[in-house]
This record gives sequence, C-alpha cells and structure tokens, in this order.
Amino acid sequence: LVGAGGLGSFILLGIDRRNASLILIGAISSAILAILFNVVLKWLEKAKLRTIVAAFAVMVLGLGASYAPSMIPNKEKENLVIAGKLGPEPEILMNMYKLLIEENTDMTVTVKPNFGKTDFLYQALKKGDIDIYPEFSGTVTESLLQSSPQIGHDPEKVYEVARDGIAKQDQLAFLKPMAYQNT
Repeated sequence: LVGAGGLGSFILLGIDRRNASLILIGAISSAILAILFNVVLKWLEKAKLRTIVAAFAVMVLGLGASYAPSMIPNKEKENLVIAGKLGPEPEILMNMYKLLIEENTDMTVTVKPNFGKTDFLYQALKKGDIDIYPEFSGTVTESLLQSSPQIGHDPEKVYEVARDGIAKQDQLAFLKPMAYQNT
C-alpha cells in the first residue's frame, strides 16, 4: 500500500517530491519482494513438514536478530528529528526549533526539510519516524481531526480544539503556538 510505510513510503515521497528515482525504488523493490514471496510460497507447497518448520524457525530467528539492536539501550545523546512540509516557511521554523532545542537541552536535532505534505508528515509522526513537525492549528482541525467541529476564527479556540482533538484521537501533543501568524 502506498503511504502505509515500508516501500510505499518511497513511492509517496517520490510523488510528493516529483522524484522518479524514489518512485522507481519503491515500485521495483515492491515488485521484487512480491516475486520472491511467490517463489518461497511455491517452494513451501512442495516442501515436507520438517522443512517448513525449519524455514519458520530461521525466519523467527532472523526477525528476532533484526530487532535486537533496538532493544539494546543507547547511551548517546538523545536525537530529535524535526521534519517539515515543502517550502521555505517550514524550513525556517524547523531551524528555529533546532537552535532553541540544542541551545537549551542536551539533545541533538536532525532536520529533514521538504519531507512531504501534511498527511505524509502526520503518518510519519504517528509511526515515530519523526518527532516534531510544525503545523498550523487550522490545518489540524480541518485536515487531521476525524471530526472537524465548527469553531470560528478565534485563534485561541482553534488551538484548544486542535490540541484536545489530537490528544484524544492519536495520543499526540500539540504544543503551544509560536508568536507567528500566517494571515
């Protein structure tokens, strides 16, 4: 599925960035994976039970080994990933946050500019691929909340609805707005 994570993320990112190489990486890799999966299934159809159990055991061990590094505690500085939408405004905001965070904490910050559009960034945030991205409270209420209440144009009210809605819907924190208006 495009946008569902994994190789689909390459396809969606390629579409967002108009980058044919990313689209091809995702599409060709997905096709190769499907062909390999088909070959394995055909092989398992003809295999004996003992071979199937051995193949399953190897697969479980391989998956366990691939998750082992993430289970080992990391003693390095905590790294925060800030991503932004396409365009110069998000890039300015990301770098402002980077400077503020690095000057006031022991964290390091990685900035990922032009990461994609609202839906792509929000899915990356929910999956934990990124930690922060700047978003307008009006975009949250209109595009990200499943139920968009009619709230008028009061910035404080819009922020409160966005903050409470995102916390309830996806257990995410919507931080207080910066003194920045795009009107």
